[in-house]
Amino acid sequence: MKIALGTANFNNSYGILKNQISNYHKIKNIPKILKDNKIDYLDTAFDYGDFIINKNKKIRSIKVITKIKLPTQKELVFINNLEEIIKKKLLKLNINSFDTILFHDINDLKSVYADRFIKKIKLLKRLNYFKKIGASIYDPKDLNIVFTKFTPDVIQLPINIFDNRILSSPWLKKLKRKKITIQARSVFLQGILTSKISKLEKILKNKYFLSKVKKLDTWCKLNKISRQEACLNFIKSINVVDILIIGINNSKQLIEILNFLKKKNNINFKDFSTNKLEIIDPRKWSKIKN
Repeated sequence: MKIALGTANFNNSYGILKNQISNYHKIKNIPKILKDNKIDYLDTAFDYGDFIINKNKKIRSIKVITKIKLPTQKELVFINNLEEIIKKKLLKLNINSFDTILFHDINDLKSVYADRFIKKIKLLKRLNYFKKIGASIYDPKDLNIVFTKFTPDVIQLPINIFDNRILSSPWLKKLKRKKITIQARSVFLQGILTSKISKLEKILKNKYFLSKVKKLDTWCKLNKISRQEACLNFIKSINVVDILIIGINNSKQLIEILNFLKKKNNINFKDFSTNKLEIIDPRKWSKIKN
C-alpha cells in the first residue's frame, strides 16, 4: 500500500471541523519526512491551492494526484481552454505532468457537457499531461455512472471504520479484476473519528452519530489503542487499498501516522460499520438534525 499526503486543509478551511494549516512552520520539515519514508504521492485538487508545493521546491519531485471539475458557468469555454489551464497549473507547480487526474464531481459525468469533458481529458492524457485518469466518488453506486462513460485507471473513494460500503459492493471484484487502482480517502472521516469527544459534542448535532464515535472511543480505551491507530489498522486489515490518502494538521501528526502504519495488529472492526448516509457522507452533514 502506497501513501499519499492529502492537502485539502493546506491553507484552506476543510470539513465540518474547519481544519486548516496556514502556518508553514508547522509543516516545513514535511519534504524530509516524505523522502525518508519513501512517500510517493501528494493528493491535491485545482480547488485546494498549492501551498505545500509552492513553499518548498524539494517536494516538486513527488507524484501529484489532482482533481478537476467543471465551473458552474461557461463550461464549454473551460473545456475548450483546458489544455492552457493545465499548462499554467503545471508551470506554477514547476512539474512536467500530473500522475493522475480525477473527475472531482460525479455530476460532471451526468451533465450535457460530460462527453466533451471526458474526450478532452482523454486527449490530454495522450499528450502526456497526466499518466492516469479516474474519478473521485462518494458512493460505490456512483461507479455505475463512471463506467457508462469510460473505464477509469483510478477510483478514489471514502473508506473508514464506519464506511465499509465498497467491501460489500459487487464493484470491488470488478475494480480488482480490471486492475484499477483504488485510492482510499476519509480514513479519519474528515477528522471526526480522531477528534476530542468534548469538541465533537459541540459540533455533532446528530445524537446517533455522536454515540457511534463515543462507542469507538470507549472500545479503543478498553483495548489500549488510540482512535487514530484504530482507523489505520482498519485500512491495513481490509487489504484492498492501493493508495491511502492521509490528512494531517502538522508534521508531528504525520510522523505518528507513519509509525502506526508500521505496526502489525489483527483487530476486527465490523461492529462499527454503518450504512447511514447522514454519518458516512459529508454531503449530508449540513442536513443533520437531532
